Amino acid sequence: METSFGKVTFYYFGPFAYTEHDALFISSMKQSLMYVAIAALLVSFVLASWISARLGLPLKHVSDFTHKLTRGEYADKIPQETSIIEINSLIDSLNDLSNQLEKQHGLRKRLTTDISHELRTPLATLKGNVEGMIDGVWKITPERLQSCYDEIDRLTRLIGNIEVINKIEAKYDHLNKTEFNIYKLIESVIENFASKIESKNLHVEIQGDNINISADKDKMNQVVINLLNNAIKFTQKEGTIKFSISKNKDHVLLIVEDNGIGIEKDQQLHIFDRFYMADPSRSRALGGQGIGLAIVKSVIEAHKGSITVKSKLGLGTKFVIKLPFQ
Repeated sequence: METSFGKVTFYYFGPFAYTEHDALFISSMKQSLMYVAIAALLVSFVLASWISARLGLPLKHVSDFTHKLTRGEYADKIPQETSIIEINSLIDSLNDLSNQLEKQHGLRKRLTTDISHELRTPLATLKGNVEGMIDGVWKITPERLQSCYDEIDRLTRLIGNIEVINKIEAKYDHLNKTEFNIYKLIESVIENFASKIESKNLHVEIQGDNINISADKDKMNQVVINLLNNAIKFTQKEGTIKFSISKNKDHVLLIVEDNGIGIEKDQQLHIFDRFYMADPSRSRALGGQGIGLAIVKSVIEAHKGSITVKSKLGLGTKFVIKLPFQ
C-alpha cells in the first residue's frame, strides 16, 4: 500500500534567467580567477625556486665539506650563508667536528713521531752496547749490562704506560667504584714517597677534611701518585707541595700545588697530551716519559670529572681536580 505525504518541486535557473550584465559579470569573474590562478602558480614557482636555492647552496656546501672530511681535508670550513637556524646549527656542528678531527689528526701524527723517538733512543743504546760487546770492542762488564738493563726497563715502563692509558680510555663504564677516604689515600701515597721527599727536604702537607668519595680507588691512587711524583720532580730542594681537599653539594675539589719551576703558558695547553714534555731534556734526565699527566686526565675524565692547570714560570704549578660527589 502506498502512502503520499505531499510533493517536492525542484527549480533551477537556466541561462535564460541571467541578464546580459549578469553573464558579463560571471565571465569576468571566471577570467579573473584564471589570471589569479596563473599568477599564484608563477609566484609559487618563483618562491619555490628561491627557497630551493636558499636551501640547496648551503646543503651543497655541507655535502662537499663532508666529502672533504672523508679525504682527511680539515682546513676548510663551511661559511654560514643562511638565516635558517637549523642549517646554521648543522654547519656549526660540522665545523666543530672538523676542528676536532684536525686536532686528533695532529695528535696522532705527533704521537707517532714521539713514540718513534721514545723507542729509537733506548733501542739505539741497546744496539750499540750489544754490538760493541759482540765485536769484542767493549768488555762485558756489570756496568754495561746494567746500562742495557736500564734501557730495557725504560722500554718496559713506556709500553706499560701506553697500555694503562688504552685500558682506561677503553673502559670508561667499567670503573670499580667503592667508597673510600680520599684524605687517607693521599696520606698513604705521601708515606710511600717519604724517601724521595726527604732526599730533597721538601715540605708536603694536606689541608681539608676527611672526605669519603665513590670512585675507583686503584685508579685514583694512580692519579695521586702521578701528581705527587710530578711535583717532587719539578720542585727545588726545601720547596713546598700542598694537597687541599674540599667539597660542596655536587663536587669534591682536590688541589695539588707546588712552588716549583712552573710551566710556560703556551705549554699548559699540551701537558695532558701523551708524551708531551714541557722541557724534554730535563724531563728525560729526571726519568720522565711525558705520560703521567695523560694518565691522570684519562682517569679523571673516566670518572666524569675535570682537571685544569694554573702555573707561572718560576713560581709554581696548581692542578685543580673536580670530581662528582656521587
